Amino acid sequence: MASVKRMSAALCGAVVGVLVLPGCELAGVVASGMEETGSHKVFSEYEGLADKTYAVVVDADRSIQASWPSMVADVTARIDAALADGTNAAGHVPARDVVLFLQTNPRWTTMTRKDLAQALGGVDRIILIELFEFRVNEPGNRYVWDGVAGGSVAVLETDGPFPEEYAYHRPMSVRFPDKQGYGPDDFGASLVSSALVKRFAQRCAWLFIDHEEPNAITY
Repeated sequence: MASVKRMSAALCGAVVGVLVLPGCELAGVVASGMEETGSHKVFSEYEGLADKTYAVVVDADRSIQASWPSMVADVTARIDAALADGTNAAGHVPARDVVLFLQTNPRWTTMTRKDLAQALGGVDRIILIELFEFRVNEPGNRYVWDGVAGGSVAVLETDGPFPEEYAYHRPMSVRFPDKQGYGPDDFGASLVSSALVKRFAQRCAWLFIDHEEPNAITY
C-alpha cells in the first residue's frame, strides 16, 4: 500500500511540474510535440502540367526489370493516378497504355522525345522517370534489409521550342526500412520492395502536386 502511495505522489508531482512550467517553456513543449506529429503544406515544384496533356514514362535499368518484372507497371500506375487526381492537366495517357507501348516497342529509347510524344498520342509533356537503383538489401548481405530506390524525375515540354531538353530535372531517392537491424525474420522482401515502390512513386508525384507532408517524414 505504501508503494502505491509513493507512486501516486510521484505521478502527481510530475503533473504539477508540467503545470507550473513557465508559459514559454510549456509552449515550447507543446510546439515540439506538434512538429513531430503534425503536417505542413508543400507546394509543387513543377507547375507546367496545368491545361496540358501528359504521359508518365518509366525507364528502369534492365537488371531491375529482370529482378522485379512488375516494377515499371507499378511505378507508372501509381504516379499516373496521383497526377490525374491531383493536377489540373487537360488529359493523360493511361498508365496501362504507356506500359503496353513500351513493351511492344523495346527500341523506344532510341526515339527522339518529340517522336515519342507523338507516338503516345501527341502529348504536351513527357514525365520521364528513370530508375537506376532498386535493391532490398546491401549487395552480399541478405540478412539485413537496407532497401533503396534511386533515380531521377524529368519533364520534357514536347510542345515547346526545346522538346529534347529537360524543362525540369531532379534526382530522387528513398529508403526502407527507416531503422537498421531488420531482416527476413521480421518481414519479407516483398514488403520491402512494395514499400520502396510506394515511397518512390509518392515522392515523384509530390513534385507536381500541392500536398500535406508529415513533419516527421523519414524518407
